[in-house]
Amino acid sequence: MPNADIVLQSSDLVDFRVHKSALVASSPFFDDMFSLPQPPNDTSPDQLPVLHLSEDAEVLNSLVSMLYPVPPEMPHASDNILSLLAAAEKYDMSEVQSSIRAEINRRGLLSSTPAEVFRVYAIACNKGLLPEMASSARLSLGHPLTFKTLGDALGCFEGWALRELANFRQRSMDNFSSNLRSFSNCIEGPSKIWTGCSEAKVGGGGAHLPFWLERCFWSEWGMSKWPDFMLVDDRFAQTVPTAAELCDEYLNALQSHVKDKDCHFCLRVHALEGEKYCEELKKVSTEVWNIPTPTLERNMGL
Repeated sequence: MPNADIVLQSSDLVDFRVHKSALVASSPFFDDMFSLPQPPNDTSPDQLPVLHLSEDAEVLNSLVSMLYPVPPEMPHASDNILSLLAAAEKYDMSEVQSSIRAEINRRGLLSSTPAEVFRVYAIACNKGLLPEMASSARLSLGHPLTFKTLGDALGCFEGWALRELANFRQRSMDNFSSNLRSFSNCIEGPSKIWTGCSEAKVGGGGAHLPFWLERCFWSEWGMSKWPDFMLVDDRFAQTVPTAAELCDEYLNALQSHVKDKDCHFCLRVHALEGEKYCEELKKVSTEVWNIPTPTLERNMGL
């Protein structure tokens, strides 16, 4: 780096020549550091002062690239991406941290396999990265919380983080089940439009969903009308469908029912009210995916 006046040395002894002015402009941490009298320090071969940092070369290279008007260089592995965010937070580089997160979202980083989602959550907890904790906790709702899906990520978890994630997922499952029960109410809920179907049995205290719709809602997603009686293992295996998945499942179930039973009633109801019904159905899931994530701050003393 031309005219560099300080060397940042990584934990694996790779030197990066940078400008103090770039560090000061991006970081109150370095601004405060360089405003104090500096003790004698190591020097590089060209006599520049050397500042030893705990980040490895890949993370430090990415961090330095964020200080200059050049294309940012992002680490490849999710662990190092999270380490980069943690470094930006440690050095009080709020704008740099925002730029890193924008780059993560633009490139679609940190969202991959189920095991990767859980691994990102665990590491984000370890590093105190609240936005990544929240986003990965939400993403985990689409995957079972089992030993198979956790995979090697299980070794990254601290006990409190796994407990909080399990509690958050259980609240989400309960909310989804409650929302679905209300939506399925054939007396007051949106699903009352289907009570004229030949598969809708009347009795036992009132109207019921047609069998095809009841099976869609309560079987496809492994949910129960009476969640308190479910086995613990079943609860951990549950997932929450996205709004699009829930709507697609309804449309597929309707199509199969109309084809198999030649049900003109349900075909007519869908033609008249199906679009509105789908929009209401999407809310059943959307509200759950938007509920507050685990209150992790209290566990970390933040």
